Amino acid sequence: MYAMLLCKDGNGGLVMNKIFEKRKYHHFETSRLILDKLSNSDEKLIYNLYSDSKVMKFMQSKIMKNKKEAVKYINKMNKMFKSKKGIRWAVSLKKSKTKQKIGTFAIHYYDSKSKKAELGADLLVSYWNKGYVSELVSFFILNIFKNIDLNRIEIRCMPENKASMHIANKFGFKYEGTLREFVYIKGKGYTDEMVFSLLQKDLD
Repeated sequence: MYAMLLCKDGNGGLVMNKIFEKRKYHHFETSRLILDKLSNSDEKLIYNLYSDSKVMKFMQSKIMKNKKEAVKYINKMNKMFKSKKGIRWAVSLKKSKTKQKIGTFAIHYYDSKSKKAELGADLLVSYWNKGYVSELVSFFILNIFKNIDLNRIEIRCMPENKASMHIANKFGFKYEGTLREFVYIKGKGYTDEMVFSLLQKDLD
């Protein structure tokens, strides 16, 4: 189900910048999941997610220590949205009576000139290996990327992150190479970063 009001250009295609401006894309639904733009009410989700060492194992940031850091994170995401650099959604289970929140999904590092962005998905550990990330990425490719004025999307991950590599390969992302010691993470040192990409022409 494609449950978002979308802005279109003269050719009927979706225009990323106009979507940012009119903010009519806060809500999506897939077969099992609900996505809503991250808000201040998601403080508990963000803290539970990013204070977990297993979730943070392959992240480029430190483990959250308190809920104040969760609030700062949400504010950071709001600034990213306002500056038209990306959006992060809270992901909930559709069939849960309480609409249990299980993680986040993002389009970030958006470059309006080059028409490119990165995908990111983080789930609470208890919801790993249930096909939810595959469902999110599949939905994005078929319902958004295929119809929007983005030319390129990327998945970037550390070489040890086998789950992200699996998703990239599963959905036809092309491995472009490994950036050696590309990122410095406090407590981890320099880490390599693998780059996978999917272009509009790859969908033809």
